[in-house]
Amino acid sequence: MTKTISFAIFFTLLFSAIPAQPFYTLSVHSGTYAHLVSPTPAFGAATYTLQIPFPFTYSLLTHPTATIEMSNDGYINFGSQGIIALDAQLGYLNASSKTSYEVSGASPNRVLKLEWRNHGFSSTPATDDSVSYQVWLYETSNVIEWHFGPVASYPASFGSSGSPRIMLIFDQFNSYAFSGPASSPTLAPCGPGCHVGMPSDGTIYRLTPPGPPNTVGLHDSPPARPGLYPNPAGDMLFSFDEKEAYRIVDLLGRERLSLSGALIYEIFCLQPGTYMAQDSKGRISRLVKE
Repeated sequence: MTKTISFAIFFTLLFSAIPAQPFYTLSVHSGTYAHLVSPTPAFGAATYTLQIPFPFTYSLLTHPTATIEMSNDGYINFGSQGIIALDAQLGYLNASSKTSYEVSGASPNRVLKLEWRNHGFSSTPATDDSVSYQVWLYETSNVIEWHFGPVASYPASFGSSGSPRIMLIFDQFNSYAFSGPASSPTLAPCGPGCHVGMPSDGTIYRLTPPGPPNTVGLHDSPPARPGLYPNPAGDMLFSFDEKEAYRIVDLLGRERLSLSGALIYEIFCLQPGTYMAQDSKGRISRLVKE
């Protein structure tokens, strides 16, 4: 019961504020799924915590660790900063299930690969209903990928839908989830209510963040993110465009400052910490006040 309540509270906070557009760009690809060759097993506890071997920026914040849920829904939790989840009717580890991870490549282009092999469906806890999938985290580019492998399921197990459905949630600040058909899903602000059908073997979902991580402004051409600088900032903040308007919100989505009509802003009233800056076009970026 305690776990159910905590998840309800988490998702209520997660989807309480929804910006105008998703931070990541979603693309769908296909390839040949292959199980990890020499992975490190991750088992023995409900939650498995591992140290990411490189800084990874997720939801605009950089994290050195990730908590991997191996026994239920198969998710990666970056603490209070966000969640990557594969949910819905998944969540049963049977005798043939294996969870593991490995790191491939060399710095600065390493990839942390997390695998759930033969992950069963909670509504039908049998060895003949399962899927294998991986989550890849890319160093430097901060790209996130889901790789789906063989699916073994029987229509009768899933009622009128005829197949299992999944939910992929990401980015605490944007609060978007996957929605629509598995072959061409979109990012929609519908939270836990969004689902997609089970992807076919070889399907790859890729989430690409815009531009280099953790930068604001300092572009020769119009910036891809809000044109505010410096970052980190002291008590003064500068804008590339005096006609642009900005919202500064804290990590709970509460507006702290509204800026417009100037090239220089005094931000003495802003307490030191991490904030989000959003311009009139819906572009967002992390902003640190020192």
